[in-house]
Amino acid sequence: MSQLNQKKIAERRLRKEIFAWTLYDFANTSYSVIIVTVVYAIYFKQYIVGNFTIELGNWCRNPGDFLWGLGGSLSMAIVALSSPIMGAIADYSNQKKKFLFFYTMVCVMAMAFLYFLQPGMILQAVLLFIIGNVGFEGA
Repeated sequence: MSQLNQKKIAERRLRKEIFAWTLYDFANTSYSVIIVTVVYAIYFKQYIVGNFTIELGNWCRNPGDFLWGLGGSLSMAIVALSSPIMGAIADYSNQKKKFLFFYTMVCVMAMAFLYFLQPGMILQAVLLFIIGNVGFEGA
């Protein structure tokens, strides 16, 4: 194979790889905007939690914001504790793409199950958010 052909093949491979990573980055950005910050956070508070309130004496509040923040905090704690170990395993085993695929699929599956949530399924919604966010941040 000539030097020119090898160079063309390498350039095509690089373009395909850059395009694939661009799509992955686009999907990551979409997840952050739709699930973590804007759309699903509001949906969780208004639809899943709804009119549910906690009353303690004169204090009466909707726990939606608190539970959403708790879910985000727990998922970040899980990622912070597990990432060094999982990263070392991925580096040592030379299986980085498999780890990336696994964590991405965890996120995708958890987000797919969000479709089936009904009003009042607060625990399930928080657990799915935690699992999905661990998958997202772990990837």
